Amino acid sequence: MDISEFKLRPETIKGTIGEDFVDEYYKPKWVLMSPLDADSSHEFDRVQIARPGFPEMIRLLEIKTNNRRKSYDDTGINYEHWLTYLDYHKPPDRRMWLVFVDPLQGKVYGQYLDVLEQKVPKVYWFAGRKKSVIYPWHDRTGKTGGKVYFLLDSFAHICVLPWEVREKLNAIETRKDPRYVPSKMSVAQIELI
Repeated sequence: MDISEFKLRPETIKGTIGEDFVDEYYKPKWVLMSPLDADSSHEFDRVQIARPGFPEMIRLLEIKTNNRRKSYDDTGINYEHWLTYLDYHKPPDRRMWLVFVDPLQGKVYGQYLDVLEQKVPKVYWFAGRKKSVIYPWHDRTGKTGGKVYFLLDSFAHICVLPWEVREKLNAIETRKDPRYVPSKMSVAQIELI
């Protein structure tokens, strides 16, 4: 797939909208630097450097634009990506801040990987049956090593997602789930929102 096809994928468009929102939110406190070759695959989205007057810090930032899961109080990422982020995350000097832009909940939340790595038990009840989960939860189903899920309570609230950003993201939602607005818009129409 060439880069022009990649940029037109609904997932890429959603990711760009989420990254742009987070960039604007963090601008007053942080200098944000994108990878040198932002048009190709890269290990993380941004390097953040605290502006003068704020506590001195440099951190790596990865932004995910996706909804929490329906039946669980969690959200997740590709397991292979998780392993890559852990390679970069070396506290206290180099920390990775994982941010989720969640249009379903209308929230932006994030956390450092060392916090997300801490074991957290959770019990779910489905139709009277108990299911115990320990987060982070590695679900090994799928083609790429599965996904790793994190309990939503492990994240710090960053901000409320403005309604206009939620509308834009929901206009290009691709999942077949009644909670989502189906995508009937072209890329050109989405850019006008």
